Amino acid sequence: RDFTINAMAYDPSTGEIIDRFDGRSDLAKKLIKAVGDPDLRFKEDALRIIRGIRFAARFGFNIDPATLQSMAANAQLLENISKERIYAEFKKIALSPVPSLGMNLLLYTGALRVIMPELLPMAGFNQFSTYHDKDVWFHTMQVMDHIRSYLPLRLAALFHDTGKPFTHTMD
Repeated sequence: RDFTINAMAYDPSTGEIIDRFDGRSDLAKKLIKAVGDPDLRFKEDALRIIRGIRFAARFGFNIDPATLQSMAANAQLLENISKERIYAEFKKIALSPVPSLGMNLLLYTGALRVIMPELLPMAGFNQFSTYHDKDVWFHTMQVMDHIRSYLPLRLAALFHDTGKPFTHTMD
């Protein structure tokens, strides 16, 4: 298995929960942690990087520092994953209760650079407007967080200002 919180098993004959990787404890701590060496887990299947981020976004969990560091170190491996598999996980992040949690983790780990590099210029881009006190990325994350969890609306929120960094001019 990939993460300790989903590496538990149930033995119906004894009613026992088998938890060899201390997943119960991580579940109680709301912590996403790779089973064993995180580098090995992500090299086995790089989609686990986005999957772990999706779990964090969906459940409001934190990611173990070593696991998070490994996600960032191995993000480029996502280039070898099919777009369909990535999109299936990305949709779940976009539809999570607070999508900005997952989107910020995608940005922080460098996974966004691989799966949607077009969004990167939004981060840190000053809108140069008295009507906007946040950069384009932060503003967009707030919009995503406050719109109904319906994929077309969440995607519209995500993409509504992507052109600003590319078309901005100063008079």
